[in-house]
Amino acid sequence: FQLGGPAKPVTDGPGDMTPVQVSTFQGLSEGLPATQLSGSAQLDGVLYAVAEQGLYALPSGTNKWVQVELPSKASAVTRIDTEIYVTAADGSHGGLFHLGFGDDAFAALASAPDAAAYALVKKGSELLLATSSGLYASKDRGATWAVRSTNALFNTPVSTLVASAAATRISCANSLGA
Repeated sequence: FQLGGPAKPVTDGPGDMTPVQVSTFQGLSEGLPATQLSGSAQLDGVLYAVAEQGLYALPSGTNKWVQVELPSKASAVTRIDTEIYVTAADGSHGGLFHLGFGDDAFAALASAPDAAAYALVKKGSELLLATSSGLYASKDRGATWAVRSTNALFNTPVSTLVASAAATRISCANSLGA
């Protein structure tokens, strides 16, 4: 949905004729598959969303979603600072892609683990990547990765990964509810 439509003058009560702008919502689903979305993020006027079929973009000023071609199937999308990151999972393989402010296309982070990737979050100055082979951490914005955990929790896709910069806790949930 998008806020839009003509402004309608409204008053606060009897005798008050001060106009207040009220907007309406407009559906924007053309081109987007009718499946559950597993995340969305916005950068540089473009809204990105992940559906079961992959990554989709809604460019600014348009009303139609277009599929974004990636070498692997997108599993989640998140914005961190001025970049969009897309995790990908195709069976036991996957990867991590990023798009910076002003970039024309997503680029693979070649240093990312060759494992199905499901979630990415920033914790302080680190990036944390949940994959099918464990939790990985990068202290250099994805140039290198080190294993942080190989807990059995990561044997199934992680749907949610939350980290607090002020705390030492990292919370995650998988499809089993763990």
